[in-house]
Amino acid sequence: MRFRALTFDCYGTLIDWDTEIGFWLEGWAATKGIAADRDSLMEDFAEAQRAEQATPQFQSYRTVVAKALATLAERAGVTATEGELEAFSASVATWAPFSDSVPALQELKRQGRVLGVVSNVDNDLFAGTQALLGHPFDDLVTAEDVQSYKPGLAHFHAIRDKLAARGIGEDAILHVARSKFHDVETANALGWSNCWVNRRHGEKSRGVGLPCDTEPTWQVTSMADVVALLAEIDPV
Repeated sequence: MRFRALTFDCYGTLIDWDTEIGFWLEGWAATKGIAADRDSLMEDFAEAQRAEQATPQFQSYRTVVAKALATLAERAGVTATEGELEAFSASVATWAPFSDSVPALQELKRQGRVLGVVSNVDNDLFAGTQALLGHPFDDLVTAEDVQSYKPGLAHFHAIRDKLAARGIGEDAILHVARSKFHDVETANALGWSNCWVNRRHGEKSRGVGLPCDTEPTWQVTSMADVVALLAEIDPV
């Protein structure tokens, strides 16, 4: 087995982030009288979120999400209430997985691969997500852990060190992610094999993604395809 460990981005790759954020923002905008389609709201949110993550002083992901929503409200000439900001932040822990995520993770575990997550999130929020995914992960690195956000290197260095403690080197890691901007480009810079899960394959909009032209090692459109890819390139 070449790829003894798979490391994952979570939200957008395993969790259906676009659908969950899109429905929440669309419903919220309707109550505020904001005339904007879902994709526009999602793209505006992605830009506002990235601006908050890039501030010199680290902010918790709850704070980032709340401030990004407040920015959307301000741009639309309305006010987001404290209750709305808190509800939106807390909702992260309840966002549903893609239908193929849990079966794929279960199969990868059955194969004996070590599974890790590198995620731009808070630990308490990820606890809810971990439960929804069936607690499959052996190692976890969050933004709260490293006080930093991807695409910075801190997540990747931390998970590398955790895997090294298990006797797994960087050449045995396959990084799996939906975001080229946050994950694939950094994996390429580190020389890690990676797989881009193009969840919005065939769709015109990029949703909450940010533009990036980097090319992955492999490309698929689902977690089921990740399992199929490994059966081809690294059978157990």
